[in-house]
Amino acid sequence: MAVGDALRRLCEDIGWSYAVFWKAIGAADPVHLVWEDGYCGHTPCPAGSEASQARATELGCSAAVDSICSLVRKDMAQQVHVVGEGTIGRVAFTGSHQWIIHGTADDHGLSSEVASEMHYQFIAGIKTIAIIPVLPRGVLQLGSTGVNAN
Repeated sequence: MAVGDALRRLCEDIGWSYAVFWKAIGAADPVHLVWEDGYCGHTPCPAGSEASQARATELGCSAAVDSICSLVRKDMAQQVHVVGEGTIGRVAFTGSHQWIIHGTADDHGLSSEVASEMHYQFIAGIKTIAIIPVLPRGVLQLGSTGVNAN
């Protein structure tokens, strides 16, 4: 199965709002993680927080979905992560997954670095982010407008 098909199935069949695969490149130190493919789909109208409800009301549901898709296709596609640095790079380095849930307990437990890195996703209505190592190939990043349990 192609990477794009797997990402599409994670969104359409499982219910993630977006799925991105960061491919590890380079044999020297540092290794980089670059966009290999991404998919945005199965994104229901944001609900839950006052900000997301206001956003959905002001912009309409399709605009909220477009905001997430724009974030994935334009902004994230341009990013390059260094293995061992930042949230995504550390997941690749440690081989341990990370769940980031926005808006729970006033974000206690989120480091300022993680909150800063994921800021634009939170603004777009993403509530849950899962970052999963797929060693040695790269990292899978999933986002949802719902709060998913790990």
